[in-house]
Amino acid sequence: MKAVLLIDEAVGETRRLLVDETGAPFRLDVRRVPQLDASPRLGDVWAGRVASSLPGKAGWFVELGSGPAGVLSVRKGASFHEGERVTVAIRAEAWAGKGPLLTLASVPASAATGDLGRIRVSETDPFLKGISVVETETGVSARQQIDAAIEEALQRVTPLPGGGDIAIERSRALTAIDIDAGSRTGAHGSRFAEELNRAGAAAAARQISLRALGGLAVVDFLAMPAADARKGVLEHFRKALDRFLEVRADVLGISRFGLCELSIPRGRAPLSEALGGAGQGERQALDLDTNDRERRCRQSWRAAACARACRGA
Repeated sequence: MKAVLLIDEAVGETRRLLVDETGAPFRLDVRRVPQLDASPRLGDVWAGRVASSLPGKAGWFVELGSGPAGVLSVRKGASFHEGERVTVAIRAEAWAGKGPLLTLASVPASAATGDLGRIRVSETDPFLKGISVVETETGVSARQQIDAAIEEALQRVTPLPGGGDIAIERSRALTAIDIDAGSRTGAHGSRFAEELNRAGAAAAARQISLRALGGLAVVDFLAMPAADARKGVLEHFRKALDRFLEVRADVLGISRFGLCELSIPRGRAPLSEALGGAGQGERQALDLDTNDRERRCRQSWRAAACARACRGA
């Protein structure tokens, strides 16, 4: 997929946004610079220590030296002992107080310089997976567009083109997405429901990607009695998910009542957690610090220029 990459950098933080050919944002990334960020990130390799086995020995808890212990799922028959050193790759970042999901990495633990911790960052950029960047933008315009995309991603309700909206609610168990007609007008009967559901499916897929949602989700479409209408909307939804997401979601059919279940493999932490609850306030503090540094730099440059002019006189 072709997209434009927007980048905004401040002291200790980088924000990135991908927008599609229509200018709609669909993927956000907010990161502390690696030197300041001690949390396990998608694709990184870490040195860890086996802490204990999962119930039923379905896997192992692994301490990484930062944050909650990760969960390492292994093939049947694989065995570790408590305290054993392992090298693991992050296949899903921590979320909702739960540790990251891990997989064994083919890097010797001796490569780590310390006891536990990051050995190396990801060799590829998971954020750009499946994306062909046609243009990169920075500066004030990029910052404003990223601010607007973050504001959009934090809203509960997202309006649909032509009327109607979708509402997104996250709970401990799953994410619920409700498609509502609102004041939408146009087609009548079953055609009305199908058109609204197609618009809602595209918007839901983009918001799932924009917010980096993962795990179980249920989409409540308008009921469509006709099986071929349900099939058409389902195919439209699957194509939209494949277009925007870095990973393939497992999508079940749409029931007669309009409910569609899907499972989205977890990867990057949800945007709400990546922001750490600080939101734009922390960003403004970083901007103030950046502006202050620039002001001091200009003052220092002017003072040096003046001294050189005086010496020349």
